[in-house]
Amino acid sequence: MQCSIAVGPFGFYYSNRNTPMNLPLHTHYVEVSMGFETKGRIGFPSFQNSHEQLRNVLRDLLSEPFDGKTNEDVCLLLFKAIQEWTLPKEDMRGGEFALEWLEFAVLGVRDDLGHAQGFTRYRVSV
Repeated sequence: MQCSIAVGPFGFYYSNRNTPMNLPLHTHYVEVSMGFETKGRIGFPSFQNSHEQLRNVLRDLLSEPFDGKTNEDVCLLLFKAIQEWTLPKEDMRGGEFALEWLEFAVLGVRDDLGHAQGFTRYRVSV
């Protein structure tokens, strides 16, 4: 049996120039959610400090425009960064966990680029 804890969504704006699809620099609203496998009796400590630290890491990663990156590329980049991220010991609360998946939900709006209205969800998992 495997237990996990899902957190999010955390909302941000991010920009990319998707050169593989010939799209100019543009901005989207995105929601990032993650699932953490519980490795011991206690899994991801879902408290204000741990959420705020996750939010800060994601905000920093999404703060600069991505040049030449697709949404799939950005999702994978976030997954790898969170997979390597560690919560400070004082915020662990005895938790043992590992990132299982990350979902990058991009909100599209009808525009001159041809985006569809609604969320498209990109997911990377172990």
